[in-house]
Amino acid sequence: MMRAPSECGPATPSRFLQILGSLISLCLLLSPVGCAPDEDDAPAPPDQVRAVVIPVLFTAPFHIAQHEGYFTEENLEVEFVRLTRNIDAIP
Repeated sequence: MMRAPSECGPATPSRFLQILGSLISLCLLLSPVGCAPDEDDAPAPPDQVRAVVIPVLFTAPFHIAQHEGYFTEENLEVEFVRLTRNIDAIP
């Protein structure tokens, strides 16, 4: 049998905050479980990606990322395919 809302008592803000704090603590406590990689696992080979670039300024971030080593940090092996015209990218 269900109780009427008046029989359950009023929900106080402090009780709500206690429950919310408990839920957040539980989520934070359980979030790192399983995140650590196994020590005996060999590193995965880098993913190979092709990026089509044309000689215009808006492709500069690709070259900068390559030069700064961002692709290597993300385990990517990027091959730049340089084209002189956009139409050359269409097979």
